[in-house]
Amino acid sequence: MNWSLTSLRFVSVLAIYSIGVSSVHTQSRSLVGQWQIEFKFSSSKEHTLRLDAHAGGNGTFLLLDSRSNLLPPAEPTKAQWEQAPSQVMFWGDIEFPIGNVGRDAGALVFNGAFESADAVSGKVAFFRVGQDPKDPATVPAKSGKFTARRGAAVQ
Repeated sequence: MNWSLTSLRFVSVLAIYSIGVSSVHTQSRSLVGQWQIEFKFSSSKEHTLRLDAHAGGNGTFLLLDSRSNLLPPAEPTKAQWEQAPSQVMFWGDIEFPIGNVGRDAGALVFNGAFESADAVSGKVAFFRVGQDPKDPATVPAKSGKFTARRGAAVQ
């Protein structure tokens, strides 16, 4: 009788511990933090961006691509984000350098899913100034795929 009661207590403790551990893993998938995002549009070079995601759905983008010495250094721009349990969406304004002095300005919109607590992947779309990313009829100027890693060698 003592042995079975002890076994039952052990199983109960193990079950409670397992539930607690799985809850921690589920809750740890949050976009809050610093992310390095690698993305590529179908016919262009790969780009690197830093996302600093703050609580409350706010943050900043910083384009880490190399720039001409004729252009001023990249400045962080305002970003926003939303998260469902395993899905994320983040967006913000960006300017891509073109040549020595040109710029391609618009908005980047990322839609993805967590692969782990520290990795997100999905699709990216670029909408030029004058295009409305919220309008479902708007076709993005460029689209592609992205991967993001939490704090991975962020510059």
